[in-house]
Amino acid sequence: MLGLTYTVGMLSITVGYHRYFSHKTFRTNRAVQFVMGFLGCCQLQGGPIAWSAVHRHHHRHSDLEADLHSPVHGFYNAHVGWLLNPRTYQVAFKPLQDLSSCREIVWLDRYNFIPAVLALCLLYLVGELNAHRDPASTVDGLFCLYWGGILRTVLVWHATWSVNSICHCWGSQSYDARDQSRNNFWVALLVFGEGWHNNHHRFPSRAKSGVCWWQLDVSYAVIVLLQRLGLVWNVRGAQSPKEA
Repeated sequence: MLGLTYTVGMLSITVGYHRYFSHKTFRTNRAVQFVMGFLGCCQLQGGPIAWSAVHRHHHRHSDLEADLHSPVHGFYNAHVGWLLNPRTYQVAFKPLQDLSSCREIVWLDRYNFIPAVLALCLLYLVGELNAHRDPASTVDGLFCLYWGGILRTVLVWHATWSVNSICHCWGSQSYDARDQSRNNFWVALLVFGEGWHNNHHRFPSRAKSGVCWWQLDVSYAVIVLLQRLGLVWNVRGAQSPKEA
């Protein structure tokens, strides 16, 4: 259960919040857009508009004084301390015109806690139904709530935040992105391709962060799958290292 919920949760951030809402690296319909936003809200990282506003601000000011989550302010601040900074919410609560044009996305952003509560209740219900069906099973409501809800949320949090902290401190730099962004193999495994962070900062509008054949990018593979299913289109590719 932990593996499944972690995979869905992480992809909702990497494919949905990051590559779609923040960078618009592909196009989709409003139904798929809503599902991505709904699943993203279940990770308790705020709504899609607020998340995208903070991330776009990061790209505009990467590793400069104004960057909200850069190691230039200390590793702790880059990883989690930025969430306690009032300036973060001043940035997050500024409307983004392109995302605010959809009423359902505005609703999700404003009431982003509702999908999370519904998801946690569903996990508990599934566990209780299983316990009722099989009284001898150790999988009950609290089991599902902890492994699929609470622990999964914390793991997705720290894996996501590792891109802000670790990937601006340790790793390799294939490109001059005018900041300290780095490619980190281990983070890339945890966050399904987002750890190729230096690549991403060099080509932020590209749907694929792993530009070399050996740079595993699960998030891009999912985008390609969705494209083949006809659910997304106009997917922006990735330039090869020779094009830098």
